[in-house]
Amino acid sequence: RELIRAMWILSKPLGCFLLTGRMMPFYDIPVLEREKILLSWSQSIIPQKRQLFKAFRGACLMIMASHVPPEIKAGVPTALNAFGYKIPRPLSAVPEYLRIVAGCELKISPGGGGVLEEKFDADVVIVGSGVGGSMAAHQLCMDGYKVLMVEKGEFISMYHGNNSLQEIPMFEKMYERGGPYLTTEDCAMTVLAGSTFGGGGSVNWFCSLRPPHYVREEWARKYKLKQFDSPWFSHCVDKGCELLGVQTEHMKPHSPSNAILMKGCHRLGYHCETAPQQGRPTGDEGLCCIGVKHGPRQGTVGSLLYDAAKTGNLRYITRCRVDRVAIDSHTARGIVGTVHGKTTVRVNAKIVVSACGSLQTPLLLKRSGLQNSHIGQNLRLHPVSVVYGEFKEDIKVYDGAPMTTVSCVAADIGGTGYGCRLETPSAHPGILAAAMAWKGAVDLREEFFKMKKLCFVIILTRDTGAGRVYEDKANLPRVEYVINNTDKKHMLIAMEKGLNALVAAGAEKVCTIQSGIEKFECNPKPPSPSSSSSSTAATEEGGGGETGRPR
Repeated sequence: RELIRAMWILSKPLGCFLLTGRMMPFYDIPVLEREKILLSWSQSIIPQKRQLFKAFRGACLMIMASHVPPEIKAGVPTALNAFGYKIPRPLSAVPEYLRIVAGCELKISPGGGGVLEEKFDADVVIVGSGVGGSMAAHQLCMDGYKVLMVEKGEFISMYHGNNSLQEIPMFEKMYERGGPYLTTEDCAMTVLAGSTFGGGGSVNWFCSLRPPHYVREEWARKYKLKQFDSPWFSHCVDKGCELLGVQTEHMKPHSPSNAILMKGCHRLGYHCETAPQQGRPTGDEGLCCIGVKHGPRQGTVGSLLYDAAKTGNLRYITRCRVDRVAIDSHTARGIVGTVHGKTTVRVNAKIVVSACGSLQTPLLLKRSGLQNSHIGQNLRLHPVSVVYGEFKEDIKVYDGAPMTTVSCVAADIGGTGYGCRLETPSAHPGILAAAMAWKGAVDLREEFFKMKKLCFVIILTRDTGAGRVYEDKANLPRVEYVINNTDKKHMLIAMEKGLNALVAAGAEKVCTIQSGIEKFECNPKPPSPSSSSSSTAATEEGGGGETGRPR
């Protein structure tokens, strides 16, 4: 809504004058001058102008790089053709697990009213179908409880009549607020959260890492949760990995980007290892972020919910927004929701499990009348930054399984238990273009043709700071989050490590995705011991340090 409002203001001469100094609609300003105005916003001391630039950049470049209108026929040149990217097609063979899980859905017709307790006797109602809700459903169904799962997203898969698996329609169907369009209030961060049947388990990557000992010890010491630092919890983690099919024995060779991270880290003596993966690989794991998961035990639908469905104890409803938990005498008695925005659904249950994620669970609790001041506070987002290197050979970051390697070289900075992990993403043209720094149309064209030769490394931060989530008047989640100075320092340290690893692996140029950062030309020859020059990649603050320089 804010973006639409800004576009309306810019369409008026007076509004455009206030933002640009030109008394005319923005679209009447010559193209090259419009570019200069947008670039000036990216470096403006006024936060609102920087926010506006980021919003325009993300929305426009996402559409430019990934949208193919239905009327475009095969063979007609598009941005994706220029990129060398082929839109994947859905598979025709529907796996057994999908047929069995799909058979558990309760179909609610739009309009009228529905009282589900007449159709299904639920011992437990679970709000949310992500990994947490699916694990709860699995355990309860296995123990003989009748479980009804309620999910506000749709049951989307690559088998449900999709003509193609384009980024924009798949993101709109499977992510909160359409994916990259959900941002923090200052537009500094994009928040990607699954919003489909299976939750994050249907769109996340397959990398499955156990909680480190120092995290478990902190939970036990700081929060008095002694069970996390116990053999019992280790057994729970083992059992969870078993049910999810986490393994390292059946992995395919690393993708080019994972091989680069492994090679660069090893050349510098950095930690880097093969990361356990969920399920058996099928060869198209690079499509996991748009819901393509069909190998044995892949995703929550193919593992936990498949097992639960086979017991006959699982039923679920999709496209149902839970308006509130029904509470009587301080006890949860069920839920009240709305399907298709029209049909009221009431579920009576002995137990209510709220498992709708860190964004939606606090909102549900508040809608249900809970008054605790901590609800919605202490939101951790694990902020991510990105560094990348340009190589001679094709990398095609969208091909192959993402994050089959992980480096913890900066995961425990100063022995605090906080820091960043280095990993490789699965990213397709739209997300890549939206995340890259924009310097104008000519530069974008050059960068777009190079994109298949770029290797990206994400800097995944365990944040010391926190934000909050709240609901606006349109009942949509809003996120307030600002990265604190400690986390900024940790991210810069990890970014330097990632840049150095890319240089050591043979990158010709390296850079970050932040605006105003120029690419670093890598020295093709290692410096002599007496040389004062270094091939260390520069970071935003102060350039490279002594630690971890390529030699």
